[in-house]
Amino acid sequence: MYVDYTLNMPVIDSSTLVSFAKIQRLGLVKLLDKIITIQEVYEECVERGINLGYPDALKIKQLFNGKAIVIEDLGVYKKFSGVSEVDSKIISLAKEKKDYLLVDDVKLGRRAKAENVEVRNTPDILLYLMKTKKIAEKDIRMLLQKMVENKRLSEKTRNSYEKAGGLYNGKSSKD
Repeated sequence: MYVDYTLNMPVIDSSTLVSFAKIQRLGLVKLLDKIITIQEVYEECVERGINLGYPDALKIKQLFNGKAIVIEDLGVYKKFSGVSEVDSKIISLAKEKKDYLLVDDVKLGRRAKAENVEVRNTPDILLYLMKTKKIAEKDIRMLLQKMVENKRLSEKTRNSYEKAGGLYNGKSSKD
């Protein structure tokens, strides 16, 4: 599963921000190079989140305020079938930048791949940060398990990522 890659200016979707919030590790986003997104992701994660009383919305706002995530204007975009207008914009931005799309939304990820956009999700990012020694190997198993507990990752997929990262011992983390 893990592919050694260099992040240049990846595009991030709200689903990845939500995953990092759920595992209480939004600060890890700051360890990546410049990340970009569209205004609608900011509106969804920050403005709507604050209005709905989600405490993580304020933490996500700090990522934008600190320029860990930058909003890019997307003039013209292509509408892709099977996904929303916002998802079409996200795919279009990733295609325009010729960079990775950081997304945990399976439907969006599949559509992006169909458009030849490289897709990485939160576990990919965690393994990348471990391989580049930006986070400790011992933390990866715990973070992947937190993703399972928060229904952001299946047990089977967690095992696959542990194996890909050289962390797999053949047992469930609950054993």
